[in-house]
Amino acid sequence: MFQQPNNNMMEGQLHPFEMTQNTSESEIARMRDEEFDSALKSGSENHEGVSGDDDQDTRPNKKKRYHRHTQHQIQEMEAFFKECPHPDDKQRKELGRVLGLEPLQVKFWFQNKRTQMKTQHERQENSQLRAENEKLRADNMRYREALSTASCPNCGGPTAVGQMSFDEHHLRLENARLREEIDRISAIAAKYVGKPVVSYPLLSSPMTPRPLDFGSQTGSGEMYGAGELLRSINAPAEADKPMIIELAVAAMEELVKMAQVGEPLWMTSLDGSTSVLNEEEYIRTFPRGIGPKPTGFKGEASKETCVVIMNHISLVEILMDVVSFL
Repeated sequence: MFQQPNNNMMEGQLHPFEMTQNTSESEIARMRDEEFDSALKSGSENHEGVSGDDDQDTRPNKKKRYHRHTQHQIQEMEAFFKECPHPDDKQRKELGRVLGLEPLQVKFWFQNKRTQMKTQHERQENSQLRAENEKLRADNMRYREALSTASCPNCGGPTAVGQMSFDEHHLRLENARLREEIDRISAIAAKYVGKPVVSYPLLSSPMTPRPLDFGSQTGSGEMYGAGELLRSINAPAEADKPMIIELAVAAMEELVKMAQVGEPLWMTSLDGSTSVLNEEEYIRTFPRGIGPKPTGFKGEASKETCVVIMNHISLVEILMDVVSFL
């Protein structure tokens, strides 16, 4: 009879071969892993403690190893950092030799320390700026509240802040600038004259009145003989310059004071439309202005307050044009 082979026996006979084959493959894989691990270990030992861009490995499976400095090393490097935040190669090598560190370890520690200090300084500056910003906000709110409750000094009513016209705002700025210019010129004049410009009278001695003999050749400039005076001013001597400066300062101060004060220097006219100069009060206030009044001399003065949309230079030129007032 034909008897089929027992499959169990064949399987039993094949199992030892399969086990032997599997064991050989596993041993080979294990040996390869051990060789790879030993290579990694040797590479890690060669670069132990090194950080930064220089220690980057091309193998993605390599595990980074971190080196922790001792407390003594940190204290020594911090003390050195206070003296020299940017050590050179020689200093890094010497410090690494003393502390038992590689020069690259010292280099990267100083880089990290500088970055840390920079971050701390930026945080402190941001905190200070934030505090100043809050202070300015509080001041702004306080000023806004003060402006909201402000009243007009003339009528006592509420002020219309923010509703000022452009022309009025421009004139206010121009007025403030002119006041600063007057103060600056007064300081310069006081420096050259040698005494404060606010003292009255400024002239040390009364000026002798000149005979006035205006002719007809130069119009009002030659009337009452003023041509000689004008020609003498065109080329003043060095000895006359202090007196001329003093006279100019006195005229400027007189003009400013006359524009600022009211009664009793200025009296209201009968119709109440203009202000008339009180000559007696003027002589008491400015006793040495231009000296005694010459024969045929007539003084006129008036005062009017208004807003003029004009450049200050053009306005002064108009006021200095004597011909237009004759």
